[in-house]
Amino acid sequence: MGKKRLKHRSLFLLGGQPGSGKTSLRSAIAEETQGNVIVIDNDTFKQQHPNFDELVKLYEKDVVKHITPYSNRMTEALINRLSDQGYNLVIEGTGRTTDVPIQTATMLQSKGYETKMYVMAVPKIESYLGTIERYETMYADDPMTARATSKQAHDIVVKNLPTNLETLHKTGLFSDIRLYDRKGTKLYSSIETPAISPKPTLERELNRKVLGKEIQPTLQRIEGKMVQNQHQGTPEFQAIHQKLESLQLPPPPSSNTPKIPGL
Repeated sequence: MGKKRLKHRSLFLLGGQPGSGKTSLRSAIAEETQGNVIVIDNDTFKQQHPNFDELVKLYEKDVVKHITPYSNRMTEALINRLSDQGYNLVIEGTGRTTDVPIQTATMLQSKGYETKMYVMAVPKIESYLGTIERYETMYADDPMTARATSKQAHDIVVKNLPTNLETLHKTGLFSDIRLYDRKGTKLYSSIETPAISPKPTLERELNRKVLGKEIQPTLQRIEGKMVQNQHQGTPEFQAIHQKLESLQLPPPPSSNTPKIPGL
Protein backbone atom coordinates (compact mmCIF):
# COMPACT_ATOMS: atom_id res chain seq x y z
CA MET A 1 0.00 0.00 0.00
CA GLY A 2 2.98 2.32 0.54
CA LYS A 3 1.31 4.33 3.33
CA LYS A 4 2.69 4.83 6.83
CA ARG A 5 0.84 4.25 10.07
CA LEU A 6 0.91 7.28 12.33
CA LYS A 7 0.68 8.05 16.01
CA HIS A 8 -1.04 11.35 15.18
CA ARG A 9 -3.48 10.53 12.42
CA SER A 10 -6.28 12.40 10.72
CA LEU A 11 -9.68 11.61 9.26
CA PHE A 12 -10.86 13.80 6.38
CA LEU A 13 -14.58 13.63 5.61
CA LEU A 14 -15.51 15.06 2.21
CA GLY A 15 -18.81 16.75 1.43
CA GLY A 16 -20.60 18.44 -1.44
CA GLN A 17 -23.62 17.92 -3.65
CA PRO A 18 -23.45 15.38 -6.50
CA GLY A 19 -21.45 16.72 -9.43
CA SER A 20 -19.59 19.32 -7.36
CA GLY A 21 -16.20 17.70 -7.97
CA LYS A 22 -15.35 16.29 -4.56
CA THR A 23 -12.46 14.33 -6.04
CA SER A 24 -10.54 17.61 -6.36
CA LEU A 25 -10.48 17.89 -2.56
CA ARG A 26 -8.08 14.98 -2.51
CA SER A 27 -5.35 17.21 -3.97
CA ALA A 28 -5.48 19.59 -1.00
CA ILE A 29 -5.42 16.65 1.40
CA ALA A 30 -2.55 14.94 -0.43
CA GLU A 31 -0.53 18.14 -0.12
CA GLU A 32 -1.39 18.45 3.56
CA THR A 33 -0.40 14.85 4.31
CA GLN A 34 2.50 14.62 1.82
CA GLY A 35 0.51 11.90 0.09
CA ASN A 36 0.40 9.70 3.17
CA VAL A 37 -3.35 9.09 3.12
CA ILE A 38 -5.73 6.32 2.04
CA VAL A 39 -8.93 7.20 0.18
CA ILE A 40 -12.00 5.08 0.90
CA ASP A 41 -14.48 5.62 -1.92
CA ASN A 42 -17.74 3.68 -1.70
CA ASP A 43 -18.30 3.83 -5.46
CA THR A 44 -15.14 1.87 -6.22
CA PHE A 45 -16.52 -1.19 -4.44
CA LYS A 46 -19.77 -1.40 -6.39
CA GLN A 47 -18.29 -3.20 -9.41
CA GLN A 48 -16.47 -5.59 -7.06
CA HIS A 49 -19.75 -7.23 -6.05
CA PRO A 50 -19.23 -10.99 -6.62
CA ASN A 51 -22.42 -11.18 -8.72
CA PHE A 52 -22.03 -7.81 -10.43
CA ASP A 53 -22.38 -8.99 -14.04
CA GLU A 54 -25.46 -11.08 -13.28
CA LEU A 55 -27.10 -8.23 -11.37
CA VAL A 56 -26.44 -5.81 -14.25
CA LYS A 57 -28.21 -8.16 -16.66
CA LEU A 58 -31.12 -8.53 -14.25
CA TYR A 59 -31.62 -4.92 -13.10
CA GLU A 60 -29.84 -2.89 -15.81
CA LYS A 61 -29.92 0.83 -14.88
CA ASP A 62 -31.40 0.06 -11.44
CA VAL A 63 -28.44 -2.11 -10.49
CA VAL A 64 -26.86 0.54 -8.23
CA LYS A 65 -29.47 0.28 -5.49
CA HIS A 66 -29.01 -3.51 -5.42
CA ILE A 67 -25.23 -3.41 -5.01
CA THR A 68 -25.02 -0.42 -2.65
CA PRO A 69 -25.59 -2.53 0.52
CA TYR A 70 -22.51 -4.54 -0.46
CA SER A 71 -20.38 -1.45 -1.10
CA ASN A 72 -21.57 0.03 2.21
CA ARG A 73 -20.44 -3.09 4.09
CA MET A 74 -17.08 -2.98 2.33
CA THR A 75 -16.66 0.70 3.22
CA GLU A 76 -17.50 0.13 6.89
CA ALA A 77 -15.16 -2.85 7.11
CA LEU A 78 -12.27 -0.88 5.59
CA ILE A 79 -12.86 2.11 7.86
CA ASN A 80 -12.78 -0.15 10.91
CA ARG A 81 -9.71 -2.09 9.83
CA LEU A 82 -7.59 0.81 8.57
CA SER A 83 -8.47 3.07 11.50
CA ASP A 84 -7.45 0.30 13.89
CA GLN A 85 -4.09 0.27 12.11
CA GLY A 86 -3.63 4.06 12.35
CA TYR A 87 -3.63 5.32 8.77
CA ASN A 88 -4.69 8.79 7.63
CA LEU A 89 -8.07 8.32 5.95
CA VAL A 90 -10.24 10.17 3.43
CA ILE A 91 -13.92 9.20 3.30
CA GLU A 92 -16.14 10.68 0.62
CA GLY A 93 -19.77 11.62 1.27
CA THR A 94 -22.26 14.33 0.35
CA GLY A 95 -23.45 15.93 3.58
CA ARG A 96 -27.08 15.06 2.82
CA THR A 97 -27.50 14.14 6.49
CA THR A 98 -25.55 14.78 9.69
CA ASP A 99 -25.91 11.31 11.22
CA VAL A 100 -23.16 9.52 9.29
CA PRO A 101 -20.49 12.27 9.67
CA ILE A 102 -21.19 12.51 13.40
CA GLN A 103 -21.06 8.74 13.89
CA THR A 104 -17.88 8.34 11.84
CA ALA A 105 -16.10 11.28 13.49
CA THR A 106 -17.08 10.11 16.97
CA MET A 107 -15.91 6.55 16.31
CA LEU A 108 -12.53 7.59 14.93
CA GLN A 109 -11.96 10.20 17.62
CA SER A 110 -12.28 7.35 20.12
CA LYS A 111 -9.35 5.74 18.30
CA GLY A 112 -7.20 8.86 18.59
CA TYR A 113 -7.98 10.54 15.29
CA GLU A 114 -8.12 14.25 14.59
CA THR A 115 -11.26 14.75 12.50
CA LYS A 116 -11.67 17.32 9.73
CA MET A 117 -14.33 18.04 7.13
CA TYR A 118 -13.64 19.52 3.69
CA VAL A 119 -16.60 20.53 1.53
CA MET A 120 -16.98 21.72 -2.06
CA ALA A 121 -18.67 25.11 -2.49
CA VAL A 122 -19.91 25.12 -6.09
CA PRO A 123 -22.86 26.90 -7.76
CA LYS A 124 -25.75 24.47 -8.04
CA ILE A 125 -26.10 24.87 -11.81
CA GLU A 126 -22.45 23.88 -12.28
CA SER A 127 -22.83 20.78 -10.13
CA TYR A 128 -26.09 19.77 -11.80
CA LEU A 129 -24.42 20.01 -15.19
CA GLY A 130 -21.62 17.97 -13.65
CA THR A 131 -24.04 15.12 -12.92
CA ILE A 132 -25.24 15.14 -16.53
CA GLU A 133 -21.70 15.16 -17.93
CA ARG A 134 -20.63 12.35 -15.60
CA TYR A 135 -23.60 10.22 -16.70
CA GLU A 136 -22.95 10.80 -20.40
CA THR A 137 -19.26 9.96 -19.96
CA MET A 138 -20.10 6.74 -18.11
CA TYR A 139 -22.83 5.88 -20.62
CA ALA A 140 -20.35 6.08 -23.48
CA ASP A 141 -18.15 3.60 -21.62
CA ASP A 142 -20.91 1.20 -20.46
CA PRO A 143 -24.61 2.09 -20.82
CA MET A 144 -25.69 -0.60 -18.35
CA THR A 145 -23.67 0.74 -15.42
CA ALA A 146 -23.81 4.48 -16.10
CA ARG A 147 -24.64 6.24 -12.82
CA ALA A 148 -27.48 8.71 -13.26
CA THR A 149 -28.27 11.28 -10.56
CA SER A 150 -31.77 12.70 -10.59
CA LYS A 151 -32.18 16.44 -10.27
CA GLN A 152 -34.32 15.79 -7.20
CA ALA A 153 -31.50 13.90 -5.46
CA HIS A 154 -29.05 16.67 -6.39
CA ASP A 155 -31.34 19.42 -5.15
CA ILE A 156 -32.04 17.70 -1.81
CA VAL A 157 -28.33 17.89 -0.97
CA VAL A 158 -28.14 21.51 -2.16
CA LYS A 159 -31.06 22.39 0.11
CA ASN A 160 -29.80 20.56 3.21
CA LEU A 161 -26.03 20.97 3.02
CA PRO A 162 -25.65 24.52 4.43
CA THR A 163 -27.78 23.82 7.51
CA ASN A 164 -26.19 20.41 8.02
CA LEU A 165 -22.72 21.93 7.85
CA GLU A 166 -23.73 24.53 10.42
CA THR A 167 -24.97 21.72 12.68
CA LEU A 168 -21.68 19.85 12.30
CA HIS A 169 -19.77 23.06 13.03
CA LYS A 170 -21.69 23.47 16.29
CA THR A 171 -20.88 19.93 17.46
CA GLY A 172 -17.22 20.83 17.86
CA LEU A 173 -16.27 17.38 16.55
CA PHE A 174 -14.13 18.76 13.74
CA SER A 175 -10.83 20.52 14.34
CA ASP A 176 -11.27 22.21 10.96
CA ILE A 177 -14.13 22.60 8.50
CA ARG A 178 -13.09 24.02 5.14
CA LEU A 179 -14.84 25.13 1.98
CA TYR A 180 -13.10 24.93 -1.41
CA ASP A 181 -14.13 25.96 -4.90
CA ARG A 182 -13.37 23.94 -8.02
CA LYS A 183 -10.13 25.83 -8.59
CA GLY A 184 -8.83 24.59 -5.26
CA THR A 185 -9.16 27.99 -3.58
CA LYS A 186 -9.97 27.81 0.11
CA LEU A 187 -13.04 29.97 0.78
CA TYR A 188 -13.50 29.27 4.49
CA SER A 189 -11.76 27.62 7.43
CA SER A 190 -13.24 27.21 10.90
CA ILE A 191 -9.72 27.44 12.33
CA GLU A 192 -9.30 30.90 10.85
CA THR A 193 -12.82 32.10 11.75
CA PRO A 194 -14.06 29.83 14.57
CA ALA A 195 -16.91 32.14 15.58
CA ILE A 196 -18.35 32.28 12.05
CA SER A 197 -20.53 29.49 10.67
CA PRO A 198 -19.67 28.05 7.23
CA LYS A 199 -23.34 28.31 6.27
CA PRO A 200 -23.41 31.87 4.80
CA THR A 201 -20.34 31.29 2.61
CA LEU A 202 -21.68 27.98 1.34
CA GLU A 203 -25.14 29.39 0.63
CA ARG A 204 -23.63 32.29 -1.26
CA GLU A 205 -21.62 29.97 -3.49
CA LEU A 206 -24.44 27.50 -4.07
CA ASN A 207 -26.76 30.28 -5.21
CA ARG A 208 -24.17 32.37 -7.05
CA LYS A 209 -25.35 33.50 -10.48
CA VAL A 210 -23.21 31.95 -13.19
CA LEU A 211 -22.81 33.75 -16.51
CA GLY A 212 -23.62 31.85 -19.67
CA LYS A 213 -20.10 32.27 -21.01
CA GLU A 214 -18.71 30.64 -17.85
CA ILE A 215 -20.60 27.40 -18.45
CA GLN A 216 -20.50 27.49 -22.25
CA PRO A 217 -17.50 25.09 -22.54
CA THR A 218 -19.25 22.64 -20.21
CA LEU A 219 -22.48 22.87 -22.20
CA GLN A 220 -20.58 22.24 -25.43
CA ARG A 221 -18.85 19.18 -23.99
CA ILE A 222 -22.13 17.75 -22.71
CA GLU A 223 -23.91 18.41 -26.00
CA GLY A 224 -21.18 16.58 -27.90
CA LYS A 225 -21.37 13.59 -25.58
CA MET A 226 -25.17 13.47 -25.78
CA VAL A 227 -25.01 13.48 -29.57
CA GLN A 228 -22.48 10.65 -29.43
CA ASN A 229 -24.81 8.71 -27.10
CA GLN A 230 -27.86 9.54 -29.26
CA HIS A 231 -29.63 11.34 -26.43
CA GLN A 232 -30.88 14.26 -28.54
CA GLY A 233 -34.48 13.42 -27.65
CA THR A 234 -34.10 14.11 -23.94
CA PRO A 235 -35.38 17.31 -22.29
CA GLU A 236 -31.87 17.91 -20.95
CA PHE A 237 -30.37 17.90 -24.44
CA GLN A 238 -33.01 20.28 -25.75
CA ALA A 239 -32.45 22.69 -22.87
CA ILE A 240 -28.67 22.60 -23.28
CA HIS A 241 -28.92 23.04 -27.05
CA GLN A 242 -31.27 25.99 -26.63
CA LYS A 243 -28.96 27.61 -24.09
CA LEU A 244 -25.97 27.28 -26.42
CA GLU A 245 -27.94 28.85 -29.26
CA SER A 246 -28.97 31.73 -27.01
CA LEU A 247 -25.31 32.45 -26.24
CA GLN A 248 -24.60 32.93 -29.94
CA LEU A 249 -27.81 34.45 -31.30
CA PRO A 250 -30.37 37.04 -30.16
CA PRO A 251 -32.90 35.23 -27.96
CA PRO A 252 -36.22 34.23 -29.61
CA PRO A 253 -39.44 35.95 -28.43
CA SER A 254 -40.64 32.79 -26.72
CA SER A 255 -39.99 29.06 -26.59
CA ASN A 256 -41.77 25.98 -25.34
CA THR A 257 -38.55 24.00 -25.17
CA PRO A 258 -38.04 22.33 -21.75
CA LYS A 259 -35.66 24.28 -19.57
CA ILE A 260 -33.20 23.11 -16.95
CA PRO A 261 -33.71 25.35 -13.88
CA GLY A 262 -30.81 27.78 -13.63
CA LEU A 263 -29.87 27.71 -17.30
